[in-house]
Amino acid sequence: MIQFEIGKYLQEHKGVKYNLSNSGMSDIIDLSEYFKNVRLVSKEELKKEIAEINGDKAENVVITHGATEAFFLTAYYLRSKGFKKAEFPLPEYELIRKVPAALEMEIGDGEIYMLSNPNNPTGQLMELKPGFKAYIVDETFMEFYRDLDKSSYPEDTYRINSLSKLYGGDELKVGYIIAPNREDAERIDLLRGIITNKVSRYNISIAYMVLKDSEHIKKTVREIQKRNFEVLVNEKEDLEFYKGKTPVLGTTSFMSYSKYAEIDSEELAKKLVQKSILVVPAYYFGVTGPYIRVCYSAENFEEGYKELKKALKEIAS
Repeated sequence: MIQFEIGKYLQEHKGVKYNLSNSGMSDIIDLSEYFKNVRLVSKEELKKEIAEINGDKAENVVITHGATEAFFLTAYYLRSKGFKKAEFPLPEYELIRKVPAALEMEIGDGEIYMLSNPNNPTGQLMELKPGFKAYIVDETFMEFYRDLDKSSYPEDTYRINSLSKLYGGDELKVGYIIAPNREDAERIDLLRGIITNKVSRYNISIAYMVLKDSEHIKKTVREIQKRNFEVLVNEKEDLEFYKGKTPVLGTTSFMSYSKYAEIDSEELAKKLVQKSILVVPAYYFGVTGPYIRVCYSAENFEEGYKELKKALKEIAS
């Protein structure tokens, strides 16, 4: 049975003092003001706003309940068109790794290449592997690093995004797909209507207001994350970034603790939870080795980062 294991893991341990597993800005950005005195707008108005931010056409946009639904729906659509093989890089977010299995697709070259960009967990900018018929790119973390209209992908690329990370919209279930063309977008939207309910007009209207204020929100978030990012890079001591490559600005990093301990990442994560520190072990991203995902979005990140290194030294001794 296919399960979303990382979600269960994070839920079980969410009461820790130092949550270095939270990859979004929901604890930092307060969206409550956008819920007040909402002016209802149409789906078409939101699609125009999304298209403008992404440098694309409104006719190519499909509104969803979030990036998870958007990704699965896109993969399901491509499966219905006859694509039977998918590939993804490793490490990679659990959802992306498990969608092919859920759709009974083989892992193989040449048909669909799917990934997060920047990568979750490494936070590193990714290059698309050439030679595929279609690409699905989850850009949930891209706006931390650069504006979405700066992205450039092959012609048959489906771009996925959500308001849950940069905009702190965990409670605002709105995401979207940008299809390669109007025909694909219309077919996906028809399929969406069969699989799930439409996004409420109330949520659409709040999302519209949030995106209308996107420049202000991006500026605020990037300033916060730049400060945390500097701490992450400059005070990592014996922690090392995955393959020695520094991530781009975002909220996630994948760090090696090999200079501290030789135990596997799941055992290490359990020991850290006992010290009220929550990170995500490598297992949940499809790889083995001395790696943990360390997120730097928490309000008490700097303190938590110090506690993490202190705990690693204690475990090593």
